[in-house]
Formats: sequence, C-alpha cells, structure tokens
Amino acid sequence: LVRGYMSVAEAFINLKEFDSLYSNAMKGLSLATEWKMSFAIAKFNEQLGIYFARSSKQYDSAIVHLDIALKTFSEINTRYDVAVVLQNLGNVHLNLKDYGGAVKYANQGLELARELKLDQVMHLCLKDLVEAYEKLGNISESYRYLKEFVVVNDSLLVRNNRKVVGELEARFQNQKKEAQLIVQD
Repeated sequence: LVRGYMSVAEAFINLKEFDSLYSNAMKGLSLATEWKMSFAIAKFNEQLGIYFARSSKQYDSAIVHLDIALKTFSEINTRYDVAVVLQNLGNVHLNLKDYGGAVKYANQGLELARELKLDQVMHLCLKDLVEAYEKLGNISESYRYLKEFVVVNDSLLVRNNRKVVGELEARFQNQKKEAQLIVQD
C-alpha cells in the first residue's frame, strides 16, 4: 500500500497534478510513519517538498520537507535520492533568491550526480548553477557551468533521439510484419 501511494504520487508529479500528489503523499506518509519505514518517510517528504515548491510556491515548507528527506536518505545511504534532493534544495533556494544557498546545494548535488553518472540530475544542477552565479554577478563561473550544461544537454538530446528512433524503428518493423501477415492471409 505504501509503495502504491509512493508510485501514484510520483506519477502525479510527472503529470503536474499537484493536488492529487499532495493527498497521496500525505496518506503514504501517515502509513510510513506509523510503520516506521525510513525510506518511504524520506520519499514522501521529498514528494511533499516538490509539491510545496512547484505548486503552492511555499518554499519554506518545501525546505522543511526536503531537509527531512535529505537527512533520512543520507542516514540510510541512498545516494541517488540524496543527489535528487540536493538538486531540489538548490532549486528552491534559487527561487527564494538565496543564490548562495542555491550554489551550495546545487554544487553538492552536481558532485554526487557526477560521481554516480546521473545525467538528468547533473543537467538540472548545472542549469541552476548557471543562473545562481549569474545573479551573484560571477559571470566567469556562470559561463563555466554553462559550457558544461551545453555538453550534458547535448548528450541527453542525443540519447533521447536514439530512444525515439529505436521506438519508431520497432513500430515500423511491427507494422511491416503485420502487413506481411495480412498479405499471407
């Protein structure tokens, strides 16, 4: 049941249906807390942090939930999740115009994302670092991160294009086989 709430809440994040995200994350958090499920507690707090940051722009509440998630993920050593939460914290601080905080968290997230080879997380951290350093007036650092952002962005685009081409090729081959079967019949 807890995993179900977690998955459904994650789907609502992707769909940007934040009210549904909130209700599922709260129900899941209640159960996870009752059953003392550390990973689930951290995950639901991460999801609630995303809800408060993206939907209601209640950045202080977002930080509270993301801090809980970061602490718990760090304690249970789920490094992927730590990198994602660090990236989200950097973005929240950027939205608060706390550019020093944005740099701090985005750099920590970037370092871990590089180590774990998490291109999507690197992409988001780099994007936030470019903007934070620009707002701080440090154009040379902003430019340095922009160059790295472009490289990572290009890599992601190439990978996504290959995936799309592969899916189209598979569909084409499938339709070709179906057409052959119809002709044979």
